[in-house]
Amino acid sequence: TETDSIHRVIEHLLKSVETTNNKEQSARNLFVLGQLYRENKVVDTSTIAFQKILELKKAPYKYKIHAQLEIAKNSLEIDSLKTIVIQNLEKLAKNRDNREYLDAIYYQLGQLKKQNDTAVAVNYYKQSIANSNQASYQKELSYQALGDIYFDKTKFITAGAYFDSILQISTDTNSKRIRRLKRKREKLNEVIAFETIAKNNDSILKIVA
Repeated sequence: TETDSIHRVIEHLLKSVETTNNKEQSARNLFVLGQLYRENKVVDTSTIAFQKILELKKAPYKYKIHAQLEIAKNSLEIDSLKTIVIQNLEKLAKNRDNREYLDAIYYQLGQLKKQNDTAVAVNYYKQSIANSNQASYQKELSYQALGDIYFDKTKFITAGAYFDSILQISTDTNSKRIRRLKRKREKLNEVIAFETIAKNNDSILKIVA
Protein backbone atom coordinates (compact mmCIF):
# COMPACT_ATOMS: atom_id res chain seq x y z
CA THR A 1 0.00 0.00 0.00
CA GLU A 2 0.96 3.66 -0.31
CA THR A 3 1.23 3.97 3.48
CA ASP A 4 3.64 1.03 3.65
CA SER A 5 5.73 2.58 0.86
CA ILE A 6 5.95 5.87 2.77
CA HIS A 7 7.02 4.05 5.94
CA ARG A 8 9.75 2.21 4.00
CA VAL A 9 10.99 5.52 2.59
CA ILE A 10 11.05 7.02 6.09
CA GLU A 11 13.00 4.02 7.45
CA HIS A 12 15.50 4.28 4.60
CA LEU A 13 16.01 8.00 5.17
CA LEU A 14 16.44 7.52 8.92
CA LYS A 15 19.14 4.87 8.36
CA SER A 16 20.86 7.12 5.84
CA VAL A 17 20.93 10.05 8.32
CA GLU A 18 22.46 7.78 10.98
CA THR A 19 25.15 6.31 8.76
CA THR A 20 26.32 9.03 6.37
CA ASN A 21 29.06 11.54 7.17
CA ASN A 22 27.97 13.82 4.33
CA LYS A 23 26.35 16.79 6.08
CA GLU A 24 24.61 18.03 2.93
CA GLN A 25 23.10 14.59 2.31
CA SER A 26 22.02 14.38 5.96
CA ALA A 27 20.37 17.81 5.74
CA ARG A 28 18.60 16.84 2.52
CA ASN A 29 17.35 13.57 4.02
CA LEU A 30 16.14 15.28 7.19
CA PHE A 31 14.35 17.88 5.08
CA VAL A 32 12.49 15.18 3.14
CA LEU A 33 11.71 13.41 6.43
CA GLY A 34 10.24 16.61 7.85
CA GLN A 35 7.98 16.99 4.84
CA LEU A 36 6.88 13.34 4.91
CA TYR A 37 6.06 13.50 8.62
CA ARG A 38 3.96 16.65 8.05
CA GLU A 39 2.10 15.03 5.16
CA ASN A 40 1.29 12.15 7.52
CA LYS A 41 0.00 14.58 10.18
CA VAL A 42 2.90 13.90 12.57
CA VAL A 43 3.72 17.59 12.96
CA ASP A 44 5.75 17.33 16.19
CA THR A 45 8.09 14.76 14.63
CA SER A 46 8.26 16.86 11.48
CA THR A 47 9.43 19.86 13.52
CA ILE A 48 12.05 17.71 15.27
CA ALA A 49 13.45 16.65 11.86
CA PHE A 50 13.75 20.27 10.72
CA GLN A 51 15.25 21.24 14.09
CA LYS A 52 17.98 18.61 13.62
CA ILE A 53 19.03 20.38 10.42
CA LEU A 54 19.66 23.53 12.46
CA GLU A 55 21.85 21.48 14.79
CA LEU A 56 24.04 20.12 11.97
CA LYS A 57 27.17 22.27 12.24
CA LYS A 58 28.40 21.87 8.66
CA ALA A 59 25.05 21.67 6.88
CA PRO A 60 24.71 24.11 3.94
CA TYR A 61 23.14 27.41 5.01
CA LYS A 62 20.27 27.15 2.51
CA TYR A 63 18.99 24.06 4.32
CA LYS A 64 19.09 25.84 7.67
CA ILE A 65 17.07 28.77 6.31
CA HIS A 66 14.47 26.56 4.68
CA ALA A 67 14.29 24.40 7.80
CA GLN A 68 13.28 27.48 9.80
CA LEU A 69 10.65 28.33 7.18
CA GLU A 70 9.27 24.79 7.44
CA ILE A 71 9.17 25.03 11.24
CA ALA A 72 7.17 28.24 10.74
CA LYS A 73 4.66 26.33 8.59
CA ASN A 74 4.35 23.69 11.31
CA SER A 75 3.68 26.35 13.94
CA LEU A 76 0.70 27.90 12.11
CA GLU A 77 -1.79 25.96 14.23
CA ILE A 78 0.24 26.02 17.47
CA ASP A 79 -0.24 29.36 19.22
CA SER A 80 2.37 28.60 21.90
CA LEU A 81 5.11 28.45 19.24
CA LYS A 82 4.05 31.36 17.06
CA THR A 83 5.67 34.14 19.13
CA ILE A 84 9.10 32.46 19.15
CA VAL A 85 8.90 31.56 15.47
CA ILE A 86 7.89 35.11 14.51
CA GLN A 87 10.83 36.52 16.49
CA ASN A 88 13.22 34.12 14.73
CA LEU A 89 11.89 35.04 11.29
CA GLU A 90 12.12 38.77 12.06
CA LYS A 91 15.79 38.29 13.01
CA LEU A 92 16.40 36.44 9.75
CA ALA A 93 14.76 39.29 7.82
CA LYS A 94 17.11 41.84 9.40
CA ASN A 95 20.21 39.84 8.45
CA ARG A 96 21.57 41.19 5.15
CA ASP A 97 22.97 37.75 4.33
CA ASN A 98 19.40 36.52 3.91
CA ARG A 99 18.37 38.91 1.14
CA GLU A 100 17.76 36.12 -1.37
CA TYR A 101 15.35 34.48 1.08
CA LEU A 102 13.41 37.61 2.07
CA ASP A 103 10.41 36.84 -0.14
CA ALA A 104 9.87 33.49 1.59
CA ILE A 105 10.60 34.89 5.06
CA TYR A 106 8.13 37.77 4.71
CA TYR A 107 5.51 35.43 3.25
CA GLN A 108 5.73 33.11 6.26
CA LEU A 109 5.52 36.10 8.60
CA GLY A 110 2.33 37.09 6.79
CA GLN A 111 0.95 33.58 7.19
CA LEU A 112 1.65 33.65 10.92
CA LYS A 113 0.08 37.09 11.40
CA LYS A 114 -2.99 36.92 9.16
CA GLN A 115 -5.33 35.32 11.72
CA ASN A 116 -4.75 37.93 14.42
CA ASP A 117 -3.57 41.06 12.57
CA THR A 118 -4.61 41.32 8.93
CA ALA A 119 -3.05 44.77 8.46
CA VAL A 120 0.38 43.53 9.54
CA ALA A 121 -0.02 40.42 7.39
CA VAL A 122 -0.83 42.56 4.34
CA ASN A 123 2.35 44.56 4.92
CA TYR A 124 4.45 41.39 5.12
CA TYR A 125 2.92 39.98 1.92
CA LYS A 126 3.67 43.25 0.12
CA GLN A 127 7.26 43.12 1.36
CA SER A 128 7.46 39.55 0.10
CA ILE A 129 6.36 40.70 -3.37
CA ALA A 130 8.81 43.62 -3.30
CA ASN A 131 11.66 41.19 -2.60
CA SER A 132 10.60 38.53 -5.12
CA ASN A 133 11.97 37.90 -8.57
CA GLN A 134 9.91 39.24 -11.47
CA ALA A 135 8.16 35.90 -11.89
CA SER A 136 8.29 33.21 -9.22
CA TYR A 137 5.97 30.76 -7.52
CA GLN A 138 6.69 32.49 -4.21
CA LYS A 139 5.49 35.79 -5.69
CA GLU A 140 2.31 34.08 -6.88
CA LEU A 141 1.67 32.81 -3.34
CA SER A 142 1.94 36.34 -1.94
CA TYR A 143 -0.37 37.76 -4.62
CA GLN A 144 -2.83 34.95 -3.85
CA ALA A 145 -2.71 35.67 -0.10
CA LEU A 146 -3.40 39.37 -0.68
CA GLY A 147 -6.18 38.63 -3.18
CA ASP A 148 -7.87 36.28 -0.71
CA ILE A 149 -7.66 38.83 2.11
CA TYR A 150 -9.25 41.60 0.01
CA PHE A 151 -11.84 39.14 -1.34
CA ASP A 152 -12.87 38.27 2.23
CA LYS A 153 -13.12 42.01 2.95
CA THR A 154 -15.44 42.29 -0.12
CA LYS A 155 -12.97 44.64 -1.80
CA PHE A 156 -13.47 42.81 -5.06
CA ILE A 157 -11.74 45.21 -7.45
CA THR A 158 -8.53 45.12 -5.39
CA ALA A 159 -8.80 41.34 -5.02
CA GLY A 160 -9.23 41.01 -8.78
CA ALA A 161 -6.11 43.10 -9.41
CA TYR A 162 -3.99 40.74 -7.28
CA PHE A 163 -5.46 37.67 -8.98
CA ASP A 164 -4.69 39.28 -12.36
CA SER A 165 -1.07 39.71 -11.23
CA ILE A 166 -0.81 35.94 -10.73
CA LEU A 167 -2.24 35.23 -14.17
CA GLN A 168 0.20 37.68 -15.74
CA ILE A 169 3.35 36.10 -14.29
CA SER A 170 2.41 32.43 -13.99
CA THR A 171 4.13 30.03 -16.36
CA ASP A 172 2.08 27.06 -15.16
CA THR A 173 -1.03 28.09 -17.09
CA ASN A 174 -2.53 24.59 -17.37
CA SER A 175 -2.33 23.62 -13.70
CA LYS A 176 -5.48 22.99 -11.66
CA ARG A 177 -4.55 25.90 -9.41
CA ILE A 178 -4.42 28.40 -12.26
CA ARG A 179 -7.56 27.04 -13.95
CA ARG A 180 -9.39 27.37 -10.64
CA LEU A 181 -8.10 30.92 -10.25
CA LYS A 182 -9.28 31.85 -13.75
CA ARG A 183 -12.80 30.61 -12.94
CA LYS A 184 -12.78 32.55 -9.68
CA ARG A 185 -11.61 35.67 -11.52
CA GLU A 186 -14.40 35.36 -14.11
CA LYS A 187 -17.02 35.06 -11.37
CA LEU A 188 -15.46 38.07 -9.69
CA ASN A 189 -16.10 40.12 -12.84
CA GLU A 190 -19.81 39.36 -12.48
CA VAL A 191 -19.78 40.40 -8.81
CA ILE A 192 -17.96 43.66 -9.66
CA ALA A 193 -20.44 44.39 -12.46
CA PHE A 194 -23.45 43.88 -10.14
CA GLU A 195 -21.76 45.97 -7.45
CA THR A 196 -21.18 48.82 -9.94
CA ILE A 197 -24.84 48.72 -11.05
CA ALA A 198 -26.02 48.80 -7.44
CA LYS A 199 -23.80 51.82 -6.65
CA ASN A 200 -25.03 53.65 -9.74
CA ASN A 201 -28.64 52.97 -8.77
CA ASP A 202 -27.99 54.26 -5.25
CA SER A 203 -26.49 57.44 -6.72
CA ILE A 204 -29.51 57.97 -8.97
CA LEU A 205 -31.92 57.47 -6.04
CA LYS A 206 -30.00 60.00 -3.97
CA ILE A 207 -30.19 62.55 -6.80
CA VAL A 208 -33.94 61.95 -7.18
CA ALA A 209 -34.46 62.27 -3.43
